Amino acid sequence: MEFDHRQLLSLLEDLMKPISTVKISNEDNEQQQILTINLIFSNAIDHFFEISKPIGLIISLNQDDQLYYRYLQIHINLIEKLLLYEEKNISSHLPLFSIQDETILSRSLSFIIFLGLVFHFDDGIFISIENYLKYSNTSIHLLKLKTSLTHHNRMYNLNQILNFLMKSIINLNKNSFFIQYLYKNYLLELILSHLQLLYSPNLKYTIENFSSQNLYENLNYLKENFSKIFIQQILLLNRLLSTTINSPLWLKNHCGNILTSILINTNNHGIQQILDIIFESTLPNDRLYISISKILSTCPKQLKPDEYIQCIKFQLIELIHNKRFMPVICISINDLYRKYSKLIQDEIFSILFQPLILCQNTLSNEICTNEQFELFINDLYNLINIISNEQIKIYLYENYLNELINIYISLEKSLSSLKNQFLNILNILFSSMNIDICIEYFKKILFNFKYLSLKYLPDISIKYNLIIDKNDDINIEIFCQSIIKILFSIENNDCLIIKIFLDLL
Repeated sequence: MEFDHRQLLSLLEDLMKPISTVKISNEDNEQQQILTINLIFSNAIDHFFEISKPIGLIISLNQDDQLYYRYLQIHINLIEKLLLYEEKNISSHLPLFSIQDETILSRSLSFIIFLGLVFHFDDGIFISIENYLKYSNTSIHLLKLKTSLTHHNRMYNLNQILNFLMKSIINLNKNSFFIQYLYKNYLLELILSHLQLLYSPNLKYTIENFSSQNLYENLNYLKENFSKIFIQQILLLNRLLSTTINSPLWLKNHCGNILTSILINTNNHGIQQILDIIFESTLPNDRLYISISKILSTCPKQLKPDEYIQCIKFQLIELIHNKRFMPVICISINDLYRKYSKLIQDEIFSILFQPLILCQNTLSNEICTNEQFELFINDLYNLINIISNEQIKIYLYENYLNELINIYISLEKSLSSLKNQFLNILNILFSSMNIDICIEYFKKILFNFKYLSLKYLPDISIKYNLIIDKNDDINIEIFCQSIIKILFSIENNDCLIIKIFLDLL
């Protein structure tokens, strides 16, 4: 039998009135308060049957269920009928529900979420999100009913309500007001419900096996179809868990695992998704960069370092060329280098610093295009300038000093505007050295320099702009001018120049 949606909405509104106005005396002891709450639910159910019977609406309830759960089943039954009506009329050009109707639906949904999901959460989960939820005194009073529930009751009821909500989300039109309001406002509660039914230590007290496969699939459905809000809620949950002292370890671990699965998802550009969401709500600042880099530079427990670097390296290389994300990516690469220097050299620097490698291993006369060369200079400068990491600087001047000097000389010969930026790079490298080490490197440059015949052709329309021209002999005058420029660009160079001069004598 079909019912007019106005009748259903009116019934739904009447159903909520007694519960919305619950007043519990603080002078009563807990047992008296529980009796009062149950009496209110009982009266609400009786009143509903009194007004629904005359219009022929019959809802069967299991009398063995707790009173709050029977009350909840009435909500779900009415919502199902309203969703069926909405589904049939979703293509209508006229609004199906007025603003007042939507208010009734949203209030009903808040009852379903609270009594159906949050009410059944493990104590550790509730403590972790309690401050975020900010429920009213009425809701806090209702939580006292939990004392009569076993862990099995909690898990079973939670699974039943979650199944109803997930079937609605998956099967109904995504333009449904109910569905949109549900995932926009209660996705965190849906995620936590899945995690409890999958991983809670209290599952051992249940006498029923819940379908792990179905729960995994539904959680993944939320992640794939509502990715932006899903990531927002996982980041929120991660923050709530890290700032709450008694948050359960199992929940922290599995929240971290979800965050990791998003990060390493190269197809969905997981790192960029997370950064986009964070930067939308927070102005970039040094503290934020450092917090994010700690996350990106921490290898997940379920992966080996080499596996983790393989998963994220191309995302990092792509994002370092994005001005918006470049600072945080540079800090993250620096942090990763401190932990996994050899891996970062092999997997990331081998790509970012390819012109240096090609200069060193001259398999071809063609080093790189102008575009590649400018990217290389920008990457190199940003990595050593944004954050001070002596390890990267040491790696560069111990392995590629000859190549760096050759590149600078080629820029000086070409009069390219890039030479000033490259001189800044050399300045940063030499200024970071101990004065005695610096002197030794200048001696190597002066007496053991290997000229590579590099030539930079910035204004000629050819594919390769940095090349090795074997017919190009070293120009001593340009070489000397270049070394003098480098020497005088170094910070606090007075003592260094005097020492080099005395050593040469």
